[in-house]
Amino acid sequence: MSIETHTITDRKSARELLKRMEAWVAADTRVRLEVALPASVPAGPWDELAWMDDVPQLELILAGRPDRPAVMDGLPLALCARRVTLRDVVITGNHSGAPALQILASEAVTLERVALVGNTIRSRQRGGDPSKARKAEPMVQFGPFLDGRARGVTVRLDDVWFVGNRSHGGDMGHLLSSGVQSSRLRVGRIGVVDNDAGLDLHLEGARVESALVRDHRGTITLSSDVRTYDAADNSLPFLMELAESAAPVPGP
Repeated sequence: MSIETHTITDRKSARELLKRMEAWVAADTRVRLEVALPASVPAGPWDELAWMDDVPQLELILAGRPDRPAVMDGLPLALCARRVTLRDVVITGNHSGAPALQILASEAVTLERVALVGNTIRSRQRGGDPSKARKAEPMVQFGPFLDGRARGVTVRLDDVWFVGNRSHGGDMGHLLSSGVQSSRLRVGRIGVVDNDAGLDLHLEGARVESALVRDHRGTITLSSDVRTYDAADNSLPFLMELAESAAPVPGP
């Protein structure tokens, strides 16, 4: 397997990334692609990096820096590869109703130091009985997996945060839909802070080492042996500031 690198600097370099990936997919080439993201990610085809008819033979790594995470503001992200790793990234300001992050993989998904901050879930179906809650897309979705391949996919989350996310008009949905068996979902640490009612998180049966839960108004389900903590965290002030500055929810 060859190792390729690509550095994102502007919108042009983001589109060049899509062209390179399309060429490898067409040739069915096994490539490990490491993509370096800047502190402020430029607009680009970030929701087009997925091929839903098949999973390419790519190992895809998108990463900011530990001392300077890459902020994707108003840029939903969709990825499709054999193995996907997302590291040191903040996804914020998405209010369209589509998942802010969607990943389709045939072997493994890894999120490390990733935060979903100040996004909004909203049902794409408007109208109907206003007294009944509408179902929205999940904020983070792994899958849909094709041909039963979810049975072999492992998902690992470590230092993943959901901070200041909102529900539009009482719409109901999930912060995370893993699409895999709970035994294949492993969580090192997760933070769930100041999210609206209607934003649920169910991790019962998954291996979760520790969780910070603070001012979360939705339902959260964890295994009984999970260690919860409420100590100050160095990441939290930065993420709370982002949540407060996220774009306001547009009208219906």
